Amino acid sequence: DYYRFLSRVVSVPGSNQQEVFTITTNADQTVKVQVMQLDSSGSLKHITYERVFDPAVTKEIRLYGLEGNDRFVLQGGKSSIKLRLIGGPGADNFQNESNSKAKVYDVSYEENTLTGRGLKNRINGDPLNNEYRSQGFQYPITLPGIGIELTREGGLFLGPTLKITRPGFRKEPYGVSHFLYATRALNSSSYHFRYDADFIGLSKNLDLLMRSDATLPTVRSYFFGLGNETVFDQSIGRPYYLASYKQVDASLQLRYSPANWLQFTGGPVMQYLKLENDRNKENYVNTVFPDGNVSGLREGQFYGGGEIRMQADLRNHPILTTRGMHLKLYAKSLYNLAEKGESFDQVGGSISFFTDFIWNRFIVLATSFGADRNYGKFVFPQAQYLGFRQNLRGYRFQRFAGRARFYNNSEIRINLGVRNFYFFKGPAGLIGFHDVGRVWVNNENSDKWHKGYGGGIWVSPLGKVVVMGTVATSEEEKNWLQVSFGFQF
Repeated sequence: DYYRFLSRVVSVPGSNQQEVFTITTNADQTVKVQVMQLDSSGSLKHITYERVFDPAVTKEIRLYGLEGNDRFVLQGGKSSIKLRLIGGPGADNFQNESNSKAKVYDVSYEENTLTGRGLKNRINGDPLNNEYRSQGFQYPITLPGIGIELTREGGLFLGPTLKITRPGFRKEPYGVSHFLYATRALNSSSYHFRYDADFIGLSKNLDLLMRSDATLPTVRSYFFGLGNETVFDQSIGRPYYLASYKQVDASLQLRYSPANWLQFTGGPVMQYLKLENDRNKENYVNTVFPDGNVSGLREGQFYGGGEIRMQADLRNHPILTTRGMHLKLYAKSLYNLAEKGESFDQVGGSISFFTDFIWNRFIVLATSFGADRNYGKFVFPQAQYLGFRQNLRGYRFQRFAGRARFYNNSEIRINLGVRNFYFFKGPAGLIGFHDVGRVWVNNENSDKWHKGYGGGIWVSPLGKVVVMGTVATSEEEKNWLQVSFGFQF
């Protein structure tokens, strides 16, 4: 009921005067909290707060001293309720005379004292470590939904999704998050599974991230060959260039954030690839690799290794950016677990710039440069690709594949202001873009650069997400309508 909901995690703020917080664990495991205000001589003035908490209802109590020289005293037996003692400006005293445990938060440049066993010292030099946030309550969320994917090649995918978030003390935007996603194609036996988990604040500035994604098999993967000048014979049709394979990717990463704009991640990664025999019999990939081996890809290949990433995000807004810079770098090394001695490495990154100097907030010029390269032996699903959704609009998905790639995306984004739509209101505007890029492979002599350009409209419902409809043109595609979520960069 509502009482239980409000009583699960309780915050008890003091005042800016001297106070004594007494936390007593009774024989029946209930916890009595008293807040007593003291006068200038240190004598008891009056009781300002008193409440008994039932551990069957309350799981955590947070006591905030605020200003003044406060004293926190734990008495009695061992409590099953989690206790957090947060001091404040002033010389605070934390005293444990009980069998309970508690976490203590304050700043290290004040004369705070801790006595007794069972007090976990969380005092540090962060000025916000003893801050009281009156609006800091976070709701636990369990949100089921429906996953929908629609691709021209694979048709409609439908299935359930589930998002679970649980709040954590001083953890933003949550303490723990789980996301599960499972869809199936209605016109074939193709599945897409995904599981993501975030564990925020394992220690200061350190998070644990789990990522997994499985397409069994892929329905939107193309292969036009390796090279910068491969041919797309449109008279044959797109399905001829489809390459169907099973792909599973998983990673376990630690994320370190020394500043709110800087992140480092790293950890082990795993990949599984298996080329589908029956689905590719009449397709181009079977003519390129007629022996059916492709370095054992038809039998299935497991790869294991590690990766590191760095991100410096100096944008003024993550969705509707008008100024700033965004730098991303990575390095990955994968070892073929089936064929000993075979491995390959990937390195690359991108840097993006944004400015609205022409008209503040309403006309944004943006450009992004990116480069990636493979070293060692790789199979074609691991190549560096350019195409629609791979930084080269106006071309088919995964149109060009190579050992290395370079690209530049440039855009002008015009904000026409907030508009009222039937179901929502939010910013809307126009966009124009120009993309250029190429790939490199061994033993190919090519100086060709591929270009795509176009424009369209965008809307941002409530400023939370961007939906774009654009028309792109290149030497291969004319007036190709594309709908996508989010800006290209």
